[in-house]
Amino acid sequence: MILLSHQKRLTSFWLGRACVFCSYRKTFVTARGYVKCARCGKQKSLKRLRRELEIICAFVEQRPALQVSVEMKISYQKVVSFAQIPSRAITPSSNMAST
Repeated sequence: MILLSHQKRLTSFWLGRACVFCSYRKTFVTARGYVKCARCGKQKSLKRLRRELEIICAFVEQRPALQVSVEMKISYQKVVSFAQIPSRAITPSSNMAST
């Protein structure tokens, strides 16, 4: 399988080798399947992290939210709500447009 450039960048997060909060490279996988950062101490479920990264990759590939929800067997609302987070970050806010 050929990895796209954005997938190559997400590989360290996907494998739990980098913290998603501070990008520090020293992480530990706990007994209950969480990834814990050595620097900031924050934890995130590895299963949930992978699902979120799959949704982000689908968003970058411009796949419809309904298709992604059916393929991943999760609710449509969950895919739409998570896909809106990056789009809000990309879209300029109304405060910036008025200045």
